Amino acid sequence: MSNRSHDQNPEPEASAEREVILLRRRLERTRLAMRLLEEAKDRYDSLYFQAITHLSESLELNEKMVSVAPLGVAVFVAATGKCIMANAAMARILGAENLSRIYGGDFRKMPNLQGIGLMEAAERALVLGKEQRVEVNLLTSFGRRVWMDCVMAPFVTHSEKHLMALVNDTTERHAAEEARRHAQKMESLALMAGGIAHDFNNLFQVILANLERAQSGRLQADQEAKAFERMLDCLNQAQTLSGRLLEYSGKGFRNARPLDLNQLLAEDLDRLSSLAGRKVILEDAAGACPQMLQGDPEQLRQVVGNLILNAAEAMGQNQSPVLVGVSCLENPLELPSGLWAVPPPEGPCLCLAVSDRGCGIPVDQLLSICDPFFTTKEMGRGLGLSAALGILRGHGAGFHIQSEPGAGSTFRALFPLASAMVPEHSAPTPSAASYPAHTILVVDDDPSVRTTSREILEEFFGYRVLEAVDGMDAVEVFRNHADQIQIILMDASMPRMNGGESLDAIKAIRSDVKAILCSGYSESMNRETFQAHGFLTYLKKPYRIKDLQQALDFALGLPLGL
Repeated sequence: MSNRSHDQNPEPEASAEREVILLRRRLERTRLAMRLLEEAKDRYDSLYFQAITHLSESLELNEKMVSVAPLGVAVFVAATGKCIMANAAMARILGAENLSRIYGGDFRKMPNLQGIGLMEAAERALVLGKEQRVEVNLLTSFGRRVWMDCVMAPFVTHSEKHLMALVNDTTERHAAEEARRHAQKMESLALMAGGIAHDFNNLFQVILANLERAQSGRLQADQEAKAFERMLDCLNQAQTLSGRLLEYSGKGFRNARPLDLNQLLAEDLDRLSSLAGRKVILEDAAGACPQMLQGDPEQLRQVVGNLILNAAEAMGQNQSPVLVGVSCLENPLELPSGLWAVPPPEGPCLCLAVSDRGCGIPVDQLLSICDPFFTTKEMGRGLGLSAALGILRGHGAGFHIQSEPGAGSTFRALFPLASAMVPEHSAPTPSAASYPAHTILVVDDDPSVRTTSREILEEFFGYRVLEAVDGMDAVEVFRNHADQIQIILMDASMPRMNGGESLDAIKAIRSDVKAILCSGYSESMNRETFQAHGFLTYLKKPYRIKDLQQALDFALGLPLGL
């Protein structure tokens, strides 16, 4: 029995021994796991430190890059409009003393940012989620006038919308472009002055030579008459040239009335073909635009003639016809790409197009072809396109040039449609008058003009004449002779007081006085203006004695159309 007990005891001992072994193994595995965990922690700490260091270095690098970037950078919170970040370039562009001056208020409420397109671009960027680009001329809050090319880029961070503005200062570029345009304008003016001097000197040469011939006493009566005839012809040419200069400036007087452009062209087609030395074809005349324009027929004939002559010269020996067309355009800005020498009027337009199949115009010459006396030939030809441009400006019309070297050109004049069709009445022909002994006040700051006018009025018409040297003197002379003066011959542009202001003051003394406006040109003295001041009619300098007689007839009560 004792032997059986002895055999059973080793089993618990073996079991305990196995438990010990298992515990030791678990302990070793735990120790290994802890060691591995410590090693992993060490590696994590090392990687974390490296990541933080790298991130910090990246942020520092980004901050340095933004701070030294030549572009201005600023970040705004979309909800509040406040600037939360900006770089030194932005402060420099805006003219701020330091960056702290940029942070703060709501940029959307700054009045200097309104109405220049900047806020609209910012709103579009936030709404569409796409960057927007705009160039603006801004007077900053710090008193600097700057041109800026701006890119507005939206982004989201921490679930909040932001807007980043990238700004390039283009002020120097715009200044350089303005200087270049000024230099081109000066070159154009020098070319124009040379051309004008050339043309006028030729006329003066003929006048001077014939005056000396007449003064010498060696001419027979018929020779003297021919000499004076040549001088009068030269003076007429000089008057035409000065008129074209006024048309170039867009300040010449116009006798505007409703016109049917198709009819005007159709009636003038033979003359235009003769002028061009080739066939001129009026395209689609049957189905042409029925609309009318308000314009001066003679000036418009000159525009068409100049454009057709220019087209004919561009084709040289090529005998292709010049094509002329009239159409209605709802939106002139939809025309093919080209140069707008004068922007089009707003709304629907009447379009006159003159096309040729000539040599075309190089891109670098497009901006210069309307300059006075500009030509690709050896010397200037005159004021053709520039005068046409001035006439179009005077009519409120646009001018579009489309050209391709080697393929030809199309010139388009775009006129505003006539707003009211007023029937044209023929002016009655004035009859000769028997002039009583009226008194006329001649007002002009040029003593030669005053003297000549007085001599003509006294010698040809038997008037009594008083003189005034300017507008203020005219008021004083009239005040002293208000009961005697029937008519005033008033210059438009004078020192101290112009003609309109002077007549207003004179009418305050006696409201029924009659006045005739005399002017070479005046930008403001159009039909409405001289009638608003109470002038009965105007004489355009230089005028002939018969023109003065017609004006006097009208002032004395005989009708004369303006």
